[in-house]
Amino acid sequence: MTADELLRRSIGGEIVAIGLAIAAIIGNAIWTAGNDRRLRSRMGTGRRLLLAAIEAPLADDQLDLLQRLGRRIQIRLLAELAPSLEGEQRAALSDLADRLGITARATTQCHSRWWWRRLYATRVLTLVDAGEDIMPALIRDPHPLVRAQVAEWASQHPSPSLLLALIALLDDTKRIARFAVQDTLLRIGRPSVPALIHALGTMGPVGIASGLIVAARLGDPDLLPLAVSFADHPAAAVRAAAGGVLAAIGGDVAVEALHRLVADPLADVRLAGARGLGRLEHWPSATVLLPLLSDPTFPVRREAALALTAMGAPGSLILRTALRGSDRFAADIAAQALGAERT
Repeated sequence: MTADELLRRSIGGEIVAIGLAIAAIIGNAIWTAGNDRRLRSRMGTGRRLLLAAIEAPLADDQLDLLQRLGRRIQIRLLAELAPSLEGEQRAALSDLADRLGITARATTQCHSRWWWRRLYATRVLTLVDAGEDIMPALIRDPHPLVRAQVAEWASQHPSPSLLLALIALLDDTKRIARFAVQDTLLRIGRPSVPALIHALGTMGPVGIASGLIVAARLGDPDLLPLAVSFADHPAAAVRAAAGGVLAAIGGDVAVEALHRLVADPLADVRLAGARGLGRLEHWPSATVLLPLLSDPTFPVRREAALALTAMGAPGSLILRTALRGSDRFAADIAAQALGAERT
């Protein structure tokens, strides 16, 4: 076989291969377009049935039609609709999930040995607002994502016993679980305060600091004695977190405790104390913040200057005094706060 024949055969083979590839691409595009049309049609049918179901229970033939759409489409439709519903309409959606067998299936999957199946099941039960018999038992699940999902579910089911179990997760070793609990407690709001007060006294530093972050957002006066006591805690993270609660509540006792934080040997705690006084705009404390303008840690100096700025005229007077002083740190941060240049 000559070289020309080999070349022609090679080129012919490449042309055939390219043709097959183009045909495959076109065929896949046609199949995908058809599949998308079918999916859109099924989703449209499902949406109409779900909207009907929240107004009145579906007839058996309608329920059968919804069943034939498949579990994945059912869950997808529920995920679209559930966040916008509450009250009786949300209850109707939960009843529909029961009739479709979604709730029973998810409850069974909660016992799976595989964490991702348990996670999926807890998300479904959260979606359909069900699972009162199984979800509390998963609050101590071995996987942090499952624990976090149960914490989210608990925001709609804040029983006293579940609240205590939930608050115990503020001491969790995984940050994602702690964040989920903090978010849930903030959603629950004032009803979580008694349980929070009861539980924080028995926790380690991580749990206490996590709980005090929640307490600072809640700002409930009942939390003040707790915050004052934790302002003297051996752990710096706890003392700093206590500063946020003291600033949120305020009052003479809170200011006195913040003064102790300003004099703390650790920078993070001094920063929290200065921030707290600034948030309260407690102008009589302006002189207390003067030494922090010379602090060896820049974030502390900056926070002290911001706090003095928030205190109005008394704070500005302290900053101008520092600006004219001999301490370079104090003069520079005062200049930044006053928007002036050191001369």
